Amino acid sequence: MNNDFFNNLEDNKKDKKEILSEKKVKEITIKNNVNNMVAKVFKNLAWVILIIGGILGLITFEFSIINLLMIWLATGIVFLFIYSFGEIIEILHDIRLKIWSDK
Repeated sequence: MNNDFFNNLEDNKKDKKEILSEKKVKEITIKNNVNNMVAKVFKNLAWVILIIGGILGLITFEFSIINLLMIWLATGIVFLFIYSFGEIIEILHDIRLKIWSDK
Protein backbone atom coordinates (compact mmCIF):
# COMPACT_ATOMS: atom_id res chain seq x y z
CA MET A 1 0.00 0.00 0.00
CA ASN A 2 2.86 2.39 0.76
CA ASN A 3 4.32 1.74 -2.67
CA ASP A 4 1.06 2.80 -4.33
CA PHE A 5 1.04 5.99 -2.30
CA PHE A 6 4.61 6.87 -3.28
CA ASN A 7 4.01 5.91 -6.91
CA ASN A 8 0.99 8.23 -6.99
CA LEU A 9 3.09 11.03 -5.51
CA GLU A 10 5.75 10.54 -8.17
CA ASP A 11 3.09 10.50 -10.90
CA ASN A 12 1.62 13.74 -9.54
CA LYS A 13 5.06 15.35 -9.52
CA LYS A 14 5.61 14.30 -13.13
CA ASP A 15 2.19 15.64 -14.10
CA LYS A 16 2.94 18.98 -12.44
CA LYS A 17 6.29 19.19 -14.21
CA GLU A 18 4.63 18.44 -17.54
CA ILE A 19 1.97 21.08 -16.91
CA LEU A 20 4.62 23.63 -15.94
CA SER A 21 6.70 22.82 -18.99
CA GLU A 22 3.62 23.16 -21.22
CA LYS A 23 2.90 26.58 -19.69
CA LYS A 24 6.50 27.58 -20.23
CA VAL A 25 6.37 26.50 -23.88
CA LYS A 26 3.18 28.54 -24.38
CA GLU A 27 4.80 31.59 -22.76
CA ILE A 28 7.88 31.18 -24.91
CA THR A 29 5.73 30.82 -28.03
CA ILE A 30 3.91 34.04 -27.19
CA LYS A 31 7.22 35.79 -26.58
CA ASN A 32 8.56 34.30 -29.83
CA ASN A 33 5.92 36.11 -31.85
CA VAL A 34 6.75 39.40 -30.14
CA ASN A 35 10.52 39.08 -30.07
CA ASN A 36 10.78 37.91 -33.64
CA MET A 37 9.62 41.34 -34.74
CA VAL A 38 13.26 42.35 -35.10
CA ALA A 39 13.82 39.66 -37.73
CA LYS A 40 10.59 40.61 -39.49
CA VAL A 41 11.62 44.28 -39.56
CA PHE A 42 14.98 43.44 -41.15
CA LYS A 43 13.37 41.18 -43.75
CA ASN A 44 10.73 43.74 -44.66
CA LEU A 45 13.34 46.50 -44.79
CA ALA A 46 15.36 44.40 -47.21
CA TRP A 47 12.35 43.99 -49.52
CA VAL A 48 11.63 47.72 -49.40
CA ILE A 49 15.24 48.48 -50.29
CA LEU A 50 15.09 46.00 -53.18
CA ILE A 51 11.93 47.57 -54.59
CA ILE A 52 13.23 51.13 -54.20
CA GLY A 53 16.56 50.14 -55.77
CA GLY A 54 14.80 48.50 -58.70
CA ILE A 55 12.69 51.59 -59.33
CA LEU A 56 15.68 53.91 -58.89
CA GLY A 57 17.65 51.78 -61.36
CA LEU A 58 14.89 52.09 -63.93
CA ILE A 59 14.80 55.86 -63.45
CA THR A 60 18.56 56.18 -64.02
CA PHE A 61 18.38 53.86 -67.04
CA GLU A 62 17.63 56.94 -69.13
CA PHE A 63 21.18 58.18 -68.53
CA SER A 64 23.14 54.97 -69.12
CA ILE A 65 22.89 51.23 -68.75
CA ILE A 66 25.97 51.17 -66.51
CA ASN A 67 24.14 53.26 -63.92
CA LEU A 68 21.26 50.77 -64.05
CA LEU A 69 23.54 47.78 -63.56
CA MET A 70 25.55 49.44 -60.76
CA ILE A 71 22.43 50.44 -58.84
CA TRP A 72 20.84 47.01 -59.28
CA LEU A 73 24.04 45.26 -58.21
CA ALA A 74 24.45 47.47 -55.15
CA THR A 75 20.78 47.06 -54.26
CA GLY A 76 21.01 43.29 -54.64
CA ILE A 77 24.05 43.09 -52.39
CA VAL A 78 22.46 45.29 -49.71
CA PHE A 79 19.26 43.25 -49.96
CA LEU A 80 21.16 40.00 -49.43
CA PHE A 81 23.04 41.31 -46.41
CA ILE A 82 20.00 42.79 -44.66
CA TYR A 83 17.73 39.84 -45.44
CA SER A 84 20.33 37.30 -44.34
CA PHE A 85 20.86 39.28 -41.13
CA GLY A 86 17.13 38.96 -40.44
CA GLU A 87 17.32 35.22 -41.12
CA ILE A 88 20.29 34.85 -38.77
CA ILE A 89 18.40 36.66 -36.01
CA GLU A 90 15.39 34.40 -36.54
CA ILE A 91 17.49 31.22 -36.50
CA LEU A 92 19.38 32.26 -33.37
CA HIS A 93 16.10 33.11 -31.68
CA ASP A 94 14.66 29.71 -32.59
CA ILE A 95 17.77 28.00 -31.22
CA ARG A 96 17.46 29.93 -27.98
CA LEU A 97 13.81 28.95 -27.64
CA LYS A 98 14.62 25.32 -28.39
CA ILE A 99 17.27 25.27 -25.67
CA TRP A 100 14.97 26.94 -23.13
CA SER A 101 12.02 24.69 -23.90
CA ASP A 102 14.13 21.55 -23.37
CA LYS A 103 14.99 22.52 -19.81
